[in-house]
Amino acid sequence: MELELKELNKYLLGDRNQNLKDKDSQAIVNQSEITHSWQPTKKYFERRSGEVTSIAVAYDASFLAFRYGRTIAIRTLTNFELRYLNIEEKCLANIPTPIVVSKDKKWLVSGMIAFPDVNVVNVWEISSCKQVASFKGHDWSQDGRIKSVAITSDTENNKIVLSGGNDCVVRIWDLKSQGKLGEFKEHSSPVKAIIINENNQTIVSGDGEGIIKFWNLWTKETICSFKAHSESINSLAISPDVKLIASAGDDREIKLWDAETGKLLSTLEKHSASINSVTFSSDSRLLASGDSNGCIEIWNLETNKPMLIVSKHDKSVTSLAFMPNEPILISGSKDRTIKVWELIEHE
Repeated sequence: MELELKELNKYLLGDRNQNLKDKDSQAIVNQSEITHSWQPTKKYFERRSGEVTSIAVAYDASFLAFRYGRTIAIRTLTNFELRYLNIEEKCLANIPTPIVVSKDKKWLVSGMIAFPDVNVVNVWEISSCKQVASFKGHDWSQDGRIKSVAITSDTENNKIVLSGGNDCVVRIWDLKSQGKLGEFKEHSSPVKAIIINENNQTIVSGDGEGIIKFWNLWTKETICSFKAHSESINSLAISPDVKLIASAGDDREIKLWDAETGKLLSTLEKHSASINSVTFSSDSRLLASGDSNGCIEIWNLETNKPMLIVSKHDKSVTSLAFMPNEPILISGSKDRTIKVWELIEHE
């Protein structure tokens, strides 16, 4: 089996039928001959004016949201319109707070810094690009910088936002009442990643000491806690079939856990640098990971082996997202580019 990772530099410019046989593409890699040396010959499809710190794709693939520098933008994938969110607070370019989009496509969540130096969690209505909520409660200044956010997929009457940061606390917010529902204070280092298991309302959070905690959203009680990595956790992801959780961080390792019990299932081969992002394909068969050397790896989760290892960016890969129900991967980087790739299998 061979795997090709083909750069689609026109994908978000309106041409979703780009010729996949372009002579400039040389991305075919045999699974038995993995290499780090291949470089794409095509240019980026879109360059931004600041480092791309986070990307998120709508669950129906109707739009791509991304954050770069001091800007959050939305690219519609039907007419390719580009819109910008109305940001009322300061947005420092060097604070790489992730963005998340709710499964119903109505809300986008991210962290900001309000005057004079207050860390806030903001929520925008995507249809209007207007800010609809601003939650304050994290510590001031660097001590409370927001590093992770999440939002439940419940109905609008029960929409919960979570945020974690340098103050070692996960705060729980109610979007409807715009009030705080509680806090989870069991971490002893910055909370770097948060995901939600929608099957049982379990929250999974990872911190700067490599600790992962499973806890109940409503009771705030810890279900299990364990040392997952020898260094900071930078990214957590849950598979769409809700069977696996992937964790990765500064120790260059990716680990796969049972999403229900927290049992370690597998440790994948190390990257050559700190891993900043992991993401599952919509069929839960593939995992993509990106590191600080600009390298992207694609993993076959049936074998837990890398299918492809390629250097795609000039600087650190900060965020990855698979398009739902399409063999397309989107990557964001500190090199100020967003790139789109198509995965093609060859018998």
